[in-house]
Amino acid sequence: MTTIRRTALIACLALSALAGCGPEDGQWLADGTKQAQLNFAYHNGDQGDRLLPTIMGGGVALFDYDGDGDLDVFFTNGGKFPPQSDSHEHSNQQSK
Repeated sequence: MTTIRRTALIACLALSALAGCGPEDGQWLADGTKQAQLNFAYHNGDQGDRLLPTIMGGGVALFDYDGDGDLDVFFTNGGKFPPQSDSHEHSNQQSK
């Protein structure tokens, strides 16, 4: 048996074994944006001229911005040219 076929067979067997694993309801992720009060819509700033700031994607960072021990969320939008700041920070103020 060639190495490629052996690797493919092992991968298929592993995926078959994992097929039954997971949550009983089949839902791996849940939408918690409303509960966390996150309201963000990404805008790329496209003006039709394909300048670098408008074709770059946005992003998200999770870090403790205010030093309270809770993770805060920082969203970045795309951008217009000339640059205009349109990023948003969400401070996690939930009680422990």
